[in-house]
Amino acid sequence: MPPAGSLAALVAAFVPGVLATFPGRRLNVAGRPWPVRAYFSINERLPVFRDGLFGRGMIAVSEEGRARFATFPELVADDLFLDAQFGAAEKREAAETTVVVEAPYSTRQLIARLVRVRRGNRQLRSAAVDGTVDGAVRPPDRWAWLREVVAPHPRLWLAAIPYAAITVYASLRARRAPRADAWGRDESTRRSPGTDGGGRSS
Repeated sequence: MPPAGSLAALVAAFVPGVLATFPGRRLNVAGRPWPVRAYFSINERLPVFRDGLFGRGMIAVSEEGRARFATFPELVADDLFLDAQFGAAEKREAAETTVVVEAPYSTRQLIARLVRVRRGNRQLRSAAVDGTVDGAVRPPDRWAWLREVVAPHPRLWLAAIPYAAITVYASLRARRAPRADAWGRDESTRRSPGTDGGGRSS
């Protein structure tokens, strides 16, 4: 459920030239295993999340902004598609409201989520290259975590070990053809912690 007052805050954030607004985000990693906490200690600091319209849970788009495209493509990465429709100056964070993003309760579920995201992003970028969808899709910046996050904050070097391992493993998994029944949705954040025999295991 959206935080109280969040819709009004998103609407109030519109100023001339801004076509999309989004809330701040806060990751909840309480009770998660160390690899998950370590991963998100770096992930949450990535510069891509400063103005990206993904990982927010809710986005507001003006009428002018909605006119940028006819329909949402039948693709997994619909939030990245939306992000690609607007330049940095056309997006604005509504500082008065914040959404809580639940981190997966296990490393396995984290990897499943990352595999799904990477497959969806690759699908969208391929569609942009062949002209199936419009928009300036962000290119991947594979070394931003090291250059922009870990190097300036040496205390994160230990967390960089599971971050790099999880990232590489998920990337390799994402290159494989998915099973017909494989969606990769993180079910651990859609049930109460500890249910189903160990929702907090690594």
